Amino acid sequence: MVLLALVAVGCATGRATPVAGPDPGRRTYSVTCTNEPAKCYEAAGRACGGAYDILKDSGGTTVAQSPIIGPDGQASGSIPVSRYDGQMLVACKK
Repeated sequence: MVLLALVAVGCATGRATPVAGPDPGRRTYSVTCTNEPAKCYEAAGRACGGAYDILKDSGGTTVAQSPIIGPDGQASGSIPVSRYDGQMLVACKK
């Protein structure tokens, strides 16, 4: 018997959005990422063109249940699936 698991897995992404920071002389970004914490660091590096300071770092992994679909197309149980969601506030180094 073959069982298929429908897993809600998306591509790992990171996105930096300009925001007003505590130091008006430095570009500041809110950086969000999904599935891989490294994507936050990559997005911050791209936005700043290199070096940056992390002003705030938060995020974590959540676990949800994903259904297991049998060959008849009916759900026959579930499996745990984890997902990382993170957010950082970074200021580019001058």
